[in-house]
Amino acid sequence: MSESGAQATKLNPLQYLSETLQDLRAKGVAPKLRVLEGEQRPVCLFDGREVVNLASNNYLGLTTHRALRRAAVEAVRKLGVGAGAVRTIAGTMKLHMDLEEQIARFKQVEACVVFQSGFSANAGTVSAILGKDDLIVSDELNHASIIDGARLSKAAIKVFKHKDLADCERILQENTSFPGEKLIITDGVFSMDGDLAKLDEIVALAEIYGAEQTRRALEDALEFQAFSCEYVANLLEQRQRLLPEPGALHLTRRQDLLDLEDLN
Repeated sequence: MSESGAQATKLNPLQYLSETLQDLRAKGVAPKLRVLEGEQRPVCLFDGREVVNLASNNYLGLTTHRALRRAAVEAVRKLGVGAGAVRTIAGTMKLHMDLEEQIARFKQVEACVVFQSGFSANAGTVSAILGKDDLIVSDELNHASIIDGARLSKAAIKVFKHKDLADCERILQENTSFPGEKLIITDGVFSMDGDLAKLDEIVALAEIYGAEQTRRALEDALEFQAFSCEYVANLLEQRQRLLPEPGALHLTRRQDLLDLEDLN
């Protein structure tokens, strides 16, 4: 082999990644991890600097809650530091089942499944209930996890303008003869702007265009954290009337919310 040929074989096959990163750094848009030193709190240390933390999901302060600290330490003593396997093979522990049963009672539903993050919950759920022969009608400002879940399902996806129910209805009208299942999906509270979905109008549209075939999905994670318990209780009572069908929405009793407020 010639010297030039040997040199060619020694080239780094991932060189293009290094060049891409260098280009991003030069433009000032390269990703950089901020390192948290200590606990996740409203005021904490990142990269050695004390800052006001407005970027975490720890809205209720549960990462440092004394009751959860005690429970976590006790669980480690009794059960170790991990399940040791994926849940579908040998990693479903009684602790997991107890948690899911307790959450189901809390939400007044038949059953629930716990995912390791909100992102994986949305991505996993949407892709599990729909397939390539179905249709998803999605708000344009839905969370990225909803969008990824929709893509993973391989269903057809139609996007309506943010909270524009006339545009949503246009899509439903254009797809009245669509043979598969239809799913209208929206955030309950939109994470970037903080505005609320027009749930009553979405439910009305689903009923007009065939409630048996047009399902509704609502992602409500932020409402349990961003608003007062009394506010959420009132909101969910309204939604219980709008979405009475089993499994349409996981709701919470007013007293449970007030008990949670007392805990904090």
